[in-house]
Amino acid sequence: MAVSPHHKEAARHAFSGRLSDSLKKSGRSTSPTYLVTEFNAHFGGPKVHVHTCRKWLQGEAIPTQEKLVVLAHVDDIAIDGLLAHTPSAGKNAKLIWAHTGIGGVPLQ
Repeated sequence: MAVSPHHKEAARHAFSGRLSDSLKKSGRSTSPTYLVTEFNAHFGGPKVHVHTCRKWLQGEAIPTQEKLVVLAHVDDIAIDGLLAHTPSAGKNAKLIWAHTGIGGVPLQ
């Protein structure tokens, strides 16, 4: 069964809200420029552009799983907190980050 465009749009906007809320709660900026700087400092792959982060924050796109791991680390939130309705403790994000090693040296 295919997912309707309405459900995809709703999922993108819900993700955007959770990302913005978690940034605000942790005292971080919700600016795409801030997010791209923080994201690229921790991502081991090709750099993303500010336009990409704007799309994440405006509900126009949801990042790939690899990028979600990095966002969770940057925002100190568990991945399920970005994807689900209830943010989890940041401790889980650090465990996932340490386990995957995405973006360079795992956190201690």
